[in-house]
Amino acid sequence: MEAINLLKKNPLFRDLNDQELKRIASVIKTQSYSKGDVIFDQGEKGGKLYLIKNGCVEVTLPICRFDSRDETVATVKEGQYFGELSFFDGGVHSARVTALEDLELFVLSRESYNAIISADLEQGTEIQRKIILTVINLLREMNKRYSHRPFI
Repeated sequence: MEAINLLKKNPLFRDLNDQELKRIASVIKTQSYSKGDVIFDQGEKGGKLYLIKNGCVEVTLPICRFDSRDETVATVKEGQYFGELSFFDGGVHSARVTALEDLELFVLSRESYNAIISADLEQGTEIQRKIILTVINLLREMNKRYSHRPFI
């Protein structure tokens, strides 16, 4: 039930109905991490979507190839998600994610998600459609937000 409540609040899943949410929640796993643990590193094979049950993480990228320092590009908090790019496209992670405090995550693997989508094609297609529309809307909002910023 806890996973369903978090999914309902999440932008990617909030348009799904209760039956669709239950199907997704049924395959979600829980993972715990300690402060300082690296959840994944840039360039590692992805394939999981992470929803923060409690705690927060830092998303970092290297400043440049010749510098070992990283720049924080986001802090992701309780109720939010990360890992979505490699979850959807099956590619590698584009950043490093590190636990800023003790952390509990709900984790949805790409394989489990695809099994849900394939098990009932009608419902699976509807779930996919709703999530795709949400991602499109998030991209449109991001484009609006950054389209008027001066290029540096």
